[in-house]
Amino acid sequence: MGSFERIRLCAFLRPGSVCVEWPQFHDMKTMKHIKSPKDGHFLFRNAAAGITGSALVMFALASLPSDSYADEAADEPPKAPTVADSNPLEGTFEAQGSPLQPKKGARTAGEPEAEEPRPAEWFGGELPWYKWSRVTGNWGGLRDALENGGATFAGTYTMDWSAPVSGGITRRGTARGLLDVNLTVDTEKLGLPGGTLFAQYIFRHGRNGSDDVGDLQAFSNIDEARLSREYELWFEQKAFGDFVRFKGGQVDANSEFAFVNAAGEFINASGGFSPTIFTFPTYPDPALSLNLFIYPHENVYIGAGVYGDTITETSRRGFREPFYISEVGVTIPGGEKMGDLRIAAGYFYDTGRLDRFDGGTQGKGTGFYALVENQLWRENPDDKEDAQGVSVFAQYGYGDEDVSTFKHHVGLGVSTLGLVPGRDADAMGLYWTTVKTSRATGSPYDANESVFEFFYKFEVTPAISLKPDVQWIMNPGGVMTADDALVLTLRLDVTL
Repeated sequence: MGSFERIRLCAFLRPGSVCVEWPQFHDMKTMKHIKSPKDGHFLFRNAAAGITGSALVMFALASLPSDSYADEAADEPPKAPTVADSNPLEGTFEAQGSPLQPKKGARTAGEPEAEEPRPAEWFGGELPWYKWSRVTGNWGGLRDALENGGATFAGTYTMDWSAPVSGGITRRGTARGLLDVNLTVDTEKLGLPGGTLFAQYIFRHGRNGSDDVGDLQAFSNIDEARLSREYELWFEQKAFGDFVRFKGGQVDANSEFAFVNAAGEFINASGGFSPTIFTFPTYPDPALSLNLFIYPHENVYIGAGVYGDTITETSRRGFREPFYISEVGVTIPGGEKMGDLRIAAGYFYDTGRLDRFDGGTQGKGTGFYALVENQLWRENPDDKEDAQGVSVFAQYGYGDEDVSTFKHHVGLGVSTLGLVPGRDADAMGLYWTTVKTSRATGSPYDANESVFEFFYKFEVTPAISLKPDVQWIMNPGGVMTADDALVLTLRLDVTL
């Protein structure tokens, strides 16, 4: 209980230790169970989540509208990207479902609309600290000057406190955090139109929460071993009137492939991408890669990527045993009340030597995935940038059960923004994800794992949010005799 009280102080007295969402970086959605192409070991990137009585008190207090700014917040609905507006050269993509909120690739062609200037966020300025969009402000004007010159510094800090209250392996609370800082450079200011340079560093501390639960699908998408390293480093160039987009360097593949925008707020890692993509080069191991996207129509894209060595694995020997992935998608513009509909499908092919469950090896691993997401209802249809409303999504994935933990995956979810009157920036969601585990000869699994997740995210300030999360995990670890687990999590997000 003592450690939890320290978290409570961090939430209200030290906002820098709350989860932060920096503008313009990825949504690395998901540290998942990945089978390593080098040694075939299954790395289950899982996590635990927990809420105690004190956490519920925090939730109740923070969810009350603040007299000091509730009225102004109601007058200015939050601006957030829609399915069609996910352009990698603009803004921060909140709620992308990944621990790092990756800077995602564009799903539609064209340049983003220019952002409206915002009031100075610094001491002595127009806005008090609790109304700033970033807890570090604009650095006395220096940050704004750098952005005007093409250099944008951003970052976030995310902290989870979680515990299994029934089932699982060990009944204890676990606290851990993930820091992400990054720099985006618009090369047009340097004389190269259409170019973007991106560099990112991450630091993760604390134990892995899933060690206490034993689940396969990683109920917390920030869980992984302790690490401190450079993460992404890439250059992107648009050409031929935005008809072509090229990205090369060290890239998190989930920033370009298999992501679902409507699932971004969910904590369970399967919301980030289908776990059947079992050798996906994503968090915490992006890879050296080349990616090419073509936009034959404003709302149609065709993309492909080839990925070599990851940060921690060198088994691919550069690009000699590459991981290939491709995706095709279309965005259908919405109507007066209904938002955009996006449909996408992809295929992956790993050429590395992979360990089979029967003790042998094979020289390839393949699979495919599909997804659909749609904003069913928009609260303010006259304002294109207002994301308030209700969205739904579905996922499907298939993997080779001879080498993959999962043969099939299905995910269904609904997410809302601003549904509660007077709480326009609050989000809420319900998600169901189930996986059919491998039954290949030698497989240790005899049951399918399913998870129900519910969360409510409430804004404390524009830069700080709290998210209580509940997950019911059936047959954790794909073992029939394992007790179902109820896992509670409290996530704090802070935008730096």
